Amino acid sequence: MRYTVRMNSRWLAVAVLCASGALFPAQAQIQLAGLFTDHMVLQRNARVQLWGSAAPGELIRVRPSWYEQDAAATADSEGRFVVALTTPEASGPHTIKIQGRGKGAASAPIVLSDVMVGEVWLASGQSNMEMGVGYQRPGYSGVLNWEQELADADRPRIRFFNVENQISPAELDEVRGAWVVADPKSVNDFSATGWFFAKRLEHELDVPVGVVAADWGGTPAQAWTSARALRGFPRFEADLAACAALKGDSDERERERAQALERYERELLAVDPLSAAKAQSPRFDDRAWTSAEQPGVWSGDLAGFDGVLWMRRTLEIPAAWAGMQLELSLGTIDDEDTTWWEGVQVGATQTWDTARRYRIAPELVRAGSVQIAVRVIDTGGEGGMRGAPTILYVGRPDTREKLSLAGSWRIARGAEQARLPRYPARYEPGPGTASVLFNGMIAPLQRNTFAGAIWYQGESNVGYADEYTRLFPALIQDWREHFGRELPFYYVQIAPHLYRGDSGNTALLRESQRAALALPRTGMVVTLDVGDPRDIHPKNKQAVGRRLASFALRDVYGRADEVCEAPAVHSARAEAGGVKLEFQGSESLEACGESAFEIAGEDGVFVPATQAVSGRSVRLSGALSGPPTQVRYAWSAAPTASLRGASSQLPVAPFSLKLP
Repeated sequence: MRYTVRMNSRWLAVAVLCASGALFPAQAQIQLAGLFTDHMVLQRNARVQLWGSAAPGELIRVRPSWYEQDAAATADSEGRFVVALTTPEASGPHTIKIQGRGKGAASAPIVLSDVMVGEVWLASGQSNMEMGVGYQRPGYSGVLNWEQELADADRPRIRFFNVENQISPAELDEVRGAWVVADPKSVNDFSATGWFFAKRLEHELDVPVGVVAADWGGTPAQAWTSARALRGFPRFEADLAACAALKGDSDERERERAQALERYERELLAVDPLSAAKAQSPRFDDRAWTSAEQPGVWSGDLAGFDGVLWMRRTLEIPAAWAGMQLELSLGTIDDEDTTWWEGVQVGATQTWDTARRYRIAPELVRAGSVQIAVRVIDTGGEGGMRGAPTILYVGRPDTREKLSLAGSWRIARGAEQARLPRYPARYEPGPGTASVLFNGMIAPLQRNTFAGAIWYQGESNVGYADEYTRLFPALIQDWREHFGRELPFYYVQIAPHLYRGDSGNTALLRESQRAALALPRTGMVVTLDVGDPRDIHPKNKQAVGRRLASFALRDVYGRADEVCEAPAVHSARAEAGGVKLEFQGSESLEACGESAFEIAGEDGVFVPATQAVSGRSVRLSGALSGPPTQVRYAWSAAPTASLRGASSQLPVAPFSLKLP
């Protein structure tokens, strides 16, 4: 998975231009934030903001086509500006003209076209939010009947902005992406959950709908939560401290790393005789070394060896290649390598699962005999070069011409692992690191006005249900604080799936999700009837999107008659031979499959229970030796629904409770 780490959140490109004198003082070029492009959707009947950068002190004038005069703001001392606009009723297409005037002439105007005013929602989460409508790749193989869904996707009033994946140790101001109009081609890669949500809103409200999708498969909730909100969660303290350290002076960090690498090399020279003897030199005499075929794992006397192994190979470079840039490909090397070309270091990699492809600069390429040296360090298990013979080569990247490096290499054993110094690791945050996706993909959106947020995540937090009980509400409240309002927040309970090694973790995670309903202006979509136990990306995203839209229609848009969830259990009491449950609400219940209920006695052992449904009551009975003390429903990794609302057909949410 690719990701981008950005260390500077303050309009780096503009600062570079400022320092060079290329931007100021006259005719400064305005830079709009990446969220503002043609085809965008602004929230209707709202006070919205448009922001970007220009010369410090420059006056920025903005004229939407629904305004009779300009709105204006002045760029601050760092070159940032924010212009407030009042939007009309749902309408469009509009244009917005942005122009600056500093000490010199006015800057060239920017005109945003095909701007719509309607409802704007934020969609976020992991892969079940990221998964597109149509086929993208294995695992993201499209929703139910995706070909027909794409054929019906010509909906120009629906627009999407996909936030480009990026991580950051500090909160950023900027995202990358572009607004896209819905049509059969573009909808293929839209968030399917977001698409069916938007499609229903557009139909029901008869207004343009925009969705800003900030999602990343396989990511945990803590990555989407700010550092401030994660204080008090011990498991994330190391990540937060490491990210805080990365916010400092990047030049100083690089100097410190260079010094650490120099110390490492000196310590290695002291313990490894071949390093001290400069075995990478083309003049080194390796005639006493043995030979080994590569690619291949270490065998024979080296089979159990952990430590340094030196490898050398001579290659004849054609005269026609002299002075050309080349690529040196060595496959994956277990575990670490440092590689030299004619005694000049051309690459080093410290992970076993990364293919080595090193650039050989033109000035290093001459015709004739060339010596390649590789110092391999195996830190445990098998060592050696891995991959097919075809992956070992020197070649021209502009053509298919290659010289194979597969075959016999000269090798010699160096120092054992126990004597080696520790390589100075570089801390690199990944997409699962606490706070980095909030910093890179949510914080830059906090000035934007959204009607609300939809969320589908939780799979990557299975196994941490107790933590999630606090973490998920903390995320919701954190977003609300950053967006400056009690943002409506509707989310999806994770679907049935046979998680490997599940020991009750999945059911507990669902319970943690249900507990977040204690927060105001929240709603939870139950997926017991639309999951697939063997596919973590169930295909019925139509139902998921429609159900999310039901919450928005009821709570945000005043559709009081919209039914969003099945009745929830209100009370439970033991009766002779079983348990009686009462459910709240006006809707009756109906059975929809074999009972998913279990009851337990004083020994805490759960047994299957039969269900008898009458109105809003359910009677349970099971083979208990004593009085029942607990009851639970759909309490497994991949349960099926056996109880739903009679008119809404919505499944009852999983629950567990103790009897009074």
